[in-house]
Amino acid sequence: MKNQYFMYGILVPYKTYLDLKISHTIDDVLKGDDDIQGIFTGRDNDFMIIGRVLETIDSEDGDAHVVPELETAEESLIRVTIQEKFDIKGEYHYYFVTKVK
Repeated sequence: MKNQYFMYGILVPYKTYLDLKISHTIDDVLKGDDDIQGIFTGRDNDFMIIGRVLETIDSEDGDAHVVPELETAEESLIRVTIQEKFDIKGEYHYYFVTKVK
């Protein structure tokens, strides 16, 4: 079984995650307050995408999926929320993440 996620957010290295964990702000990310969540990714989970999950798909098939897109105002709100809560700046993108159970 695969969990697949479409997200809009920012990719941060594991070290940034650890810094956030030390400052205790990462607990907010993992709870998913304000629709902002964190998902570990990378070969060794060495990155975290912090952003909004737009769609979750539990799938074992190879069906095609429509990539959801946000309005510009919604993208802006996500960027501002992350910057205000975690002081993280950078480039935001759409991500498709697959987690195998």
